[in-house]
Amino acid sequence: MAFTIKTQEEFNECLMWISDLSKDAYGFRVRNRDWASMSFEELAAEVNFFSDIVAREEEEYAKYEERAIQRCLDAGAPDIETAKRWLEDAMWG
Repeated sequence: MAFTIKTQEEFNECLMWISDLSKDAYGFRVRNRDWASMSFEELAAEVNFFSDIVAREEEEYAKYEERAIQRCLDAGAPDIETAKRWLEDAMWG
C-alpha cells in the first residue's frame, strides 16, 4: 500500500522522519531537498520511493542471510541457531 499524506499534521510528522528514511535507503541523509516546500503528493512520492529502496534491500539481505546460514550448515553447523551464532561471531568477533 502506498504512503499518502492527507493533512498538514501528517505532513509535519513526515518531515520529522523522512531524513531517517533516506538514510535507511542510501546509508546517508539526503540533504539537498527542501522537504518542507513540497506538496503533500510530492513528499508522499519521496517516502514511497525511499520505502521501495529499503524493501528491496531488506529482501536482498534476507536472501544473503539464508545463503550464509546454509553455507554454515553445509560446513558443519548442527542447527540454524549455531549457524546464526557462527555468522554473528564472524561479523563481530
